Amino acid sequence: MFKSFLLIVSFSLTLPVNALILNLEKDASQTREWLKLLHFSSESKRSEIENDNFFLSSHGHLNPLAELQTTINALSAPIVDNNPNTHAQCLYPARLLFIKKHNLLNNKLPQVTCDNYIEWRGKSAESVSIIYADGYLGNPASFYGHILFKVDSGENEFTSELLNNSLNFGAEVPDNENPVAYILKGLVGGYHAKYTSNHFYRYNINYSEVELRDLWQYELNLSSSKKDLLIAHAWELLSSGYTYFFTNRNCAYHIAKMLELVTEKDLISPAEPFVLPITVFNRLSRVPEENGSLIKSITRTESRQNRFRRKYAQLDSNQQNIVEDLIATGKYTSRYDQLNESKKKQISEVMIDYYEFRLRQDDSQTKLKKHKHTALLERLKLSTGNNPKWKTTKPTMPHTGQNPSLIRTSMQHNSLTGNSLTVQTRPAYFDFLSTDAGHLPFSQLSMLDLSLRFTKDKIKIEKFNLLNIETLNISATGLPGDAGMAWKFKIGNERDVLTDSIVSNEYFVEGAVGKAQQYGNLALYTMLEARWQSPNDRSEQIMLSPKIGFIYAKGGWKIHCHTSYPVQVDQSAMRTKLKSACSQRLIADDWYDVRVNFQKHFSSELSIAFSYYL
Repeated sequence: MFKSFLLIVSFSLTLPVNALILNLEKDASQTREWLKLLHFSSESKRSEIENDNFFLSSHGHLNPLAELQTTINALSAPIVDNNPNTHAQCLYPARLLFIKKHNLLNNKLPQVTCDNYIEWRGKSAESVSIIYADGYLGNPASFYGHILFKVDSGENEFTSELLNNSLNFGAEVPDNENPVAYILKGLVGGYHAKYTSNHFYRYNINYSEVELRDLWQYELNLSSSKKDLLIAHAWELLSSGYTYFFTNRNCAYHIAKMLELVTEKDLISPAEPFVLPITVFNRLSRVPEENGSLIKSITRTESRQNRFRRKYAQLDSNQQNIVEDLIATGKYTSRYDQLNESKKKQISEVMIDYYEFRLRQDDSQTKLKKHKHTALLERLKLSTGNNPKWKTTKPTMPHTGQNPSLIRTSMQHNSLTGNSLTVQTRPAYFDFLSTDAGHLPFSQLSMLDLSLRFTKDKIKIEKFNLLNIETLNISATGLPGDAGMAWKFKIGNERDVLTDSIVSNEYFVEGAVGKAQQYGNLALYTMLEARWQSPNDRSEQIMLSPKIGFIYAKGGWKIHCHTSYPVQVDQSAMRTKLKSACSQRLIADDWYDVRVNFQKHFSSELSIAFSYYL
């Protein structure tokens, strides 16, 4: 009788305790931190992580509470097969930190040593950084730049940062995939995507040395607890999987979602149709942290090509002439011998940098290898002390540029059609008159560029460009291999507002090649454009257009003018006339600019445009 009474009392006391624990778990499973650990967005009741092995519960991708309860049990379970690295404490260290923080453990945890995780994060992870790699127009996957996550271990003063582990997100693309197939599959979700980890030197070689892109390291200003949580979560994400979309569910989106674990507000909305790496950095720069800005410091790693260009620009004219002769002949003449040792050292460093960046592009060039060997031998003849001290320039930080998305309103007067209003929207990215921060100068890159023209009685689509890529590819030194051809590729639909044709709504594909040269603030270029279009009412379909132009920039003031001579090549009756345009940026800020545009062909048009970047 007494035993029965004790059982009843014990059961009656257990019920409220179990209810209390369940309530604690329910509350914890709905916190922002736990939902971010499972990558639930505020707009969805399903995790964005698609592979089942990331979750411990069979319903974990749908039920945060079930995943929390299963995780608590797994963390408390004994070690199996004497392999601690497969224990939940080692696979889910961020979840362990969360559950300890909220005091959700019912049982004593087993002592587990996670050698694999400790080796990956480093024994004393000092900081975390995100890396921005400049846009690279040689690969569709890199048009808009790239973003990486890096753990800075700093175990001792002799440890190179190049040995730190970095996290990369990308699509699993077959080798030698056709660029057109890549873009099409990337737009419709044709690739699986995942996080991968490597030492930072691998990414440094690929981006900075081979693709000649500057790398910008943004060290995050985080408390020790947030830093540990973020590093632990980065480790967990190595087992996650996703569907890749080129425009939004890309590296920028998923790295941003990882960072949202330690920010009070979201950086990116899942509803945004276009997410670019530079957008993440723009928004991080505006996120407050306990001790001020979330960004603690910014460090630039120059590409080998830019390092060479910077040093070459600091040589005097005589040294530059000697460098030109050395590149042409590979022979050290009396002009070089007459220099003092300091100037010889400068030339030697410039020559070695030059051959290094050239050979990174094509290491099969036997002549360049021979000349590099000669340059190294010449450097060994000189003393080891008093090495050249090169000046560094203060760079423009990528996040200080204009936001990539655009809304623009223009008011114009056309000599044939009168007054009108144009509204333009462009989700990405920049044009020749944009500020240069965060992207390749003297280039333009845009997608889904739509303009609607409003007249007194009509609304018409003025243009809808699917893709527009153009770069002048300017050589900063004029030396062989320092730059290539200027080129352009454009595809879309547009209405010619400068023609007297009745029907001028044309689908088109346009390409161009040419050459450009920079003289201080002025860039001059020439191109030959080729265009195929759907025929207008004058049966104009295939056109060739010799083109010349210039871009001049000084401070916030920037102007781009060009003249071309379109020639119809598919009809015997050719209708030709010079076509000219000038666009001038009058005022510019990171969120707006004001422009004046003039263009002339069969009619002329003057307009003023107000742009808002968001």
